[in-house]
Amino acid sequence: NADIFERFKDADLKTIELEFKNIQRELLKLIEAMTEQELLEKKYYAFTGTSDVATYFNSATASHYRSARRYIQKWWKGVQQ
Repeated sequence: NADIFERFKDADLKTIELEFKNIQRELLKLIEAMTEQELLEKKYYAFTGTSDVATYFNSATASHYRSARRYIQKWWKGVQQ
């Protein structure tokens, strides 16, 4: 997160949205190219530890985004007061 912050701290929202969409598109291509075994077999990829890569992707994307959204909403409510 610190690296991402440093990379985009001075960027405008359009640039950030474009980068996000590009990364999302590349990630979907990567996932679509994987076999069911690659996606669902635990320990298939060493970097996932004891998990499968589908669970890893979920925690690094959708779950992460939901958490970030909650933090942003909480921050935004504080700014609005």
